[in-house]
Amino acid sequence: ISEAAIVIQSRWRSYRAQHCFMRRVAVTQTLEAQAAAAICIQSYWLGYICRVDIARKKREQMKMESAAVVVQSKWRAHRATQWFHASVRSIVMLQAWSRSMTVLRLRKQQTKAALSIQRAWRQAVAAEQAEADRRASVRIQAQWR
Repeated sequence: ISEAAIVIQSRWRSYRAQHCFMRRVAVTQTLEAQAAAAICIQSYWLGYICRVDIARKKREQMKMESAAVVVQSKWRAHRATQWFHASVRSIVMLQAWSRSMTVLRLRKQQTKAALSIQRAWRQAVAAEQAEADRRASVRIQAQWR
């Protein structure tokens, strides 16, 4: 009996080992198939994401280029406006300088004329004062004599 039991136990263990092995093989095959399917899905997904990203980058590039054109246009307009205002300031400064030179010349002429008039007036006043002083000294001298 014991030999029969050993044979039955041996066969049972062999069957169990074979059954476990077959289950492991089936699980491994299932896992390998799932891994292959996952790799395939990931590959398709990554390709889709890359295409979407490339399309987004192209749109951004086009936006950047159009924005760059706008910025360049605005910058050129700004520089032209600055140049115009600088020209206007220069012209205004030249006009102011010209007017100030004209006013300065006129003021010099007026000052020269005023000095001539003042000199003549002071001479006349001094002459009158000298004449009055002379008459007074003549009176004083006449009274002393």
